[in-house]
Amino acid sequence: MMDADFTILPAADRYRLLTNFVGPRPIALVTTRNPDGSNNAAPMSFFNVVSHEPPILVLGIQPRKDGRSKDTLANLRRAEEFVVNMVDMALASGMAICAMPVEPGVDELALAGLTPVAAPAWASAPSPKAPASWNAGWTAASTGQSGRWSLARCSTCGCVTNVWMTRAVM
Repeated sequence: MMDADFTILPAADRYRLLTNFVGPRPIALVTTRNPDGSNNAAPMSFFNVVSHEPPILVLGIQPRKDGRSKDTLANLRRAEEFVVNMVDMALASGMAICAMPVEPGVDELALAGLTPVAAPAWASAPSPKAPASWNAGWTAASTGQSGRWSLARCSTCGCVTNVWMTRAVM
């Protein structure tokens, strides 16, 4: 048996161990609105449902490689809502385009050729190709860099308020 001390392992090794042993992990395409009203879309492999009563989703939003917060986190802090779109094969290529590094304010859904579903009551639009999308109101998120391993650095929780789904998943 081998003991891997996460307090001294390089980040890349911790990532590899976590992702290899916790799986399969679902992939979400998380959408938020940029301050100018355009769509922000970012793939997230660190997400899951953590409670059904209340219905809570959690996102693990890692900082950019240079340490700055991602647009998704800034947008959900401002708007206090986000949409989690489940990714299947029909959405996979669009999701891959949304993963490309772009400047803040770029509409990743438009870049990927994905026209969002009209959902006036939702702060962010669900993807039309997603088999299911959850609208979530923000309940907790990072407020700062309060320590190397502070959960507040990377976790975001949202309470599900609506779900949009295709007939195939009903």
